[in-house]
Amino acid sequence: MINNKCEQFRAWNRVEGVTATDNMEEALRAELYDPLWMLGRQQQFGEFQGNDCGTAVTVKIAHEMVPLAFSDGNKSFDFRDEPPEARVEAVQPVLGTFEAIEAGTQLLKIIGFASSGSSGDDIVTWLREHFPVAIDTESMEAIDGYEEMLYCFGESLVDGVAFYHAYIFGDADINETIPETVTTLYAKWFEGLYGHYLDQYNNWLADRLEYKAEFVIDENSSIVAGEYFSGNLEWYNFDFTEKVGRSSSTTHISRYLPTKLTYPGMPADRWWEIEDESIDFMNINADQTDIAKLVVTEFTTLYSNDWLVTPLDVPYGSVCRVKSALVRDTFGEYSYIPNRITGVAGEEWDLFSMYNDDPDDNIDGLVLFPSIHKVQDSDPIEQVTFKRDEMANMAWGVEEQISDNMGGTLSGDSYAAQFTLPTRESDSEADLSFSFMTPIPFNWIPFVPVQLSENSDQIKLKRAMLPNPVGNADSAGIEPKTGILMPEVGKSQYIQEEEVLKGGVTVTGSYQRTRWYNGKTINWFGYKKVPGKNLKESGLKLDLLQKKIRQE
Repeated sequence: MINNKCEQFRAWNRVEGVTATDNMEEALRAELYDPLWMLGRQQQFGEFQGNDCGTAVTVKIAHEMVPLAFSDGNKSFDFRDEPPEARVEAVQPVLGTFEAIEAGTQLLKIIGFASSGSSGDDIVTWLREHFPVAIDTESMEAIDGYEEMLYCFGESLVDGVAFYHAYIFGDADINETIPETVTTLYAKWFEGLYGHYLDQYNNWLADRLEYKAEFVIDENSSIVAGEYFSGNLEWYNFDFTEKVGRSSSTTHISRYLPTKLTYPGMPADRWWEIEDESIDFMNINADQTDIAKLVVTEFTTLYSNDWLVTPLDVPYGSVCRVKSALVRDTFGEYSYIPNRITGVAGEEWDLFSMYNDDPDDNIDGLVLFPSIHKVQDSDPIEQVTFKRDEMANMAWGVEEQISDNMGGTLSGDSYAAQFTLPTRESDSEADLSFSFMTPIPFNWIPFVPVQLSENSDQIKLKRAMLPNPVGNADSAGIEPKTGILMPEVGKSQYIQEEEVLKGGVTVTGSYQRTRWYNGKTINWFGYKKVPGKNLKESGLKLDLLQKKIRQE
């Protein structure tokens, strides 16, 4: 016996009023004199088959809120002070000679306002002695105008960047020599311009070319963004490390007036309401594979009046969990809506919760981060493209944009062209010539594969160093000019082999500026990672033996 549960076939006929005269005014009014006709139409469309016809008038929502805190060592973090992007993304920029002079000039100006007489002169003399501006000899030779910039300031140069670093790290001589009012005003000016890149936990992972941030929920749980590089921190960048603790949560009950779910261009749900010209059903060109368009169309034409929207006001910087909702309709009846996560087994439904490694945990809750409406990005101060070199069995970090030490930027290719030596022909009568390696531009920094351990087949890419053909005998080699390739001075840099894609990956460093609460301006320097571009090949060849071409 066949159990046929299919819905019966239905056919719909359109009823239109027809006028027998040339005057259409009466027909367009669509007047109805027989209520039984309207009841018949309702019965024809199945409106009397509904269990109830009540309309929701009020809704009570019970929800929990767990505040978040920033995990950066032992320091607390308030979302009202600065956006989370500024705290997570901020890294130390490469501040050159121009920035050192500019900061030093501001420091001398503050001393002139806060100190007077011989005490101020003594402080300035002490600063010039202990924090002189370091001169970059390579920039002196390769960059036009660098030498003129130094001489225009004469002997009044003070390295304001070095002074700020010494002050932040607790130099005892500064606290004894410089008044506290001077150091406080100067630190506020410096951090407002370059951000708090020293007063925080460094979230940039140089080996992954991305950020890692952690926000604490309570003593047993937190959320972690392990692969963040987009420049806009949202809830979907995070995963829960453990089940959300309820010890510090607070239950709130809010009462709202539900409204109908609509969107621009949605057709009206009333039979006798005439839509405006923005509704165009003939423009729905959906194929059988356009599932999303078909679902939205079905929702609009059949079920739109069954959905209601209720706002829920919760503060930023918290995890919100809706426990239940109680809806009251026009007949005074109440409908209880439980949390779908903690509902009947097999009927759980969730869309906005975060992922957890433990599949047995029923984790729910929407993380609400403060939203940055718009961020102003400067032109790239640093830009490095990492690309593979399969022929040489290595990778390269090509510095495409570097700081010119004069407050601007310089193309890495043009800077390297100042030092690349031309190829010279040997005067030897031999027919063959031997080269240890072909010349490589100064802005191409090599990364060679190294084995992680003796018992492992996995490798990392280690930053190496090319010999400097124009340096002195004591020169170790060509040093990178960007902070991207110098995350920690004096330490080796490694990059995970899988992070360098076949098509390359580009990391840019730029200053970012946004407006925060009460119109406060926030500045910081951060990195962003985007797919790389196809660069030319390095052309590296080792132990090259060539035959000379002699002209007769």
